Amino acid sequence: MSKALALLLGIGILALSVTHGGSVYSHAATVDDQNVVAATIPTNSPTLVSVDVVAKGRANTMVAGGTLQFIAYGTYSNGSVVELPESETDPVIDWNTSNHGVAKISRLGHATAMDPGLVEIEATVGAIKASPWAITVTARSGSQPPSVSCSANPSIVTPGGEAVITAVGSSPQGLPLTYSYGASAGSIGGTTTTTTLQTLAGMAGVVAVTCTVTQQDGGSASATTDVLVATSSGDLDGALNWQAVHDPGTPGESRGSSVYPATAAPYDDARMFYVTYSGRAGERFFISFGSSTAATHFIYDTFVFIRDPSQVENIEMDINQVMSDGRTVTFATQCAGTSRTWEYTAATAVDVDRYPHWHPSNIPCDPKEWTPSWHHVQIASSRDSSGKVTYEWVTLDGTTSNFVDASGQSAENLGWKVGDLILNFQLDGANTTSESITAYVENLTIYRW
Repeated sequence: MSKALALLLGIGILALSVTHGGSVYSHAATVDDQNVVAATIPTNSPTLVSVDVVAKGRANTMVAGGTLQFIAYGTYSNGSVVELPESETDPVIDWNTSNHGVAKISRLGHATAMDPGLVEIEATVGAIKASPWAITVTARSGSQPPSVSCSANPSIVTPGGEAVITAVGSSPQGLPLTYSYGASAGSIGGTTTTTTLQTLAGMAGVVAVTCTVTQQDGGSASATTDVLVATSSGDLDGALNWQAVHDPGTPGESRGSSVYPATAAPYDDARMFYVTYSGRAGERFFISFGSSTAATHFIYDTFVFIRDPSQVENIEMDINQVMSDGRTVTFATQCAGTSRTWEYTAATAVDVDRYPHWHPSNIPCDPKEWTPSWHHVQIASSRDSSGKVTYEWVTLDGTTSNFVDASGQSAENLGWKVGDLILNFQLDGANTTSESITAYVENLTIYRW
């Protein structure tokens, strides 16, 4: 800062002393009888040559979330170095940082560390750009990492379709969060809590989506969700070619009929299945829904409503596919009252005749324990080229359970047309007397890839 000292030496004579940057400049002035000062100031006063930015205490590190004061020092033509602003003519007119994601700075040189990383603190004085000061921002020690969940809606799309991805993040310290996304296929982007996965025509299979949150101190967390890209049979409720037949593999007698559309609140477009039976007989309803020898993975997806679950011993949900060699692969599962598990069919080591048979699994299920309301069922299975089927998982009302060691040969020569895809929905009676079963399905769809 410049300082001036005036000393009256006598009538008409005034001495001026100006201090600037540690140097003293003396000048004489005259005072007339009207007290008007006339002085000549030399034009060789020192000028600002360069500027340097320095952190208070010469610190070169900051912790995320912390603050630090920065100072600009000016070097003048006479060699003096002073803290700026040194005068009204040399203000620091602009503070800045090289990376606002790592640190931000106020107009008074007060910096706040945002995220871990390297950053330079910058300043401009008039037309002079200061030499910057480098700072390393580190993560806050002892901070707790954030958490995140990741979900997709819908979780199954056809090739070229879209799924909305939602990430819900939380920071224990209440720090700001940033979002990012990745996918094993298709395209995805975005930095907010929701984004869109765009699949491509011709895609098939499971796309793994990763949701990541990073909090201000550098801690991060990730979660994944799967989006299945598959060919859809479409809603089969309203298909016209449903048929019914007594299953000769069950005892007793049965007759079945089917009605569409039928009302079972809240749906008015469900398909109703009605079975009269005796002697614990089973009635199979079936429909051909397409042709494919290439598909190796299937998901049976439907909502099921049983009016009186006490009448049902088994609810069977199957898919048949005729492979290119003419053998028919059976992907068969049932919620079985006898074993009280999700049973599956396969020829395993215990089947000495080498034909597929029903086997209990590790996943509990008993139709008599179902409430008389809508239940969402999804069953996933796959095969290899030899016809060996692997039963993968069952989701019942949003709870997914994985099959354990549920696989085996399940292909037979039945003389069916190559490529045929057939869906089965079977209801087995629980009683020996003459009884009836009323059931509904809604949004019955088969996905394949």
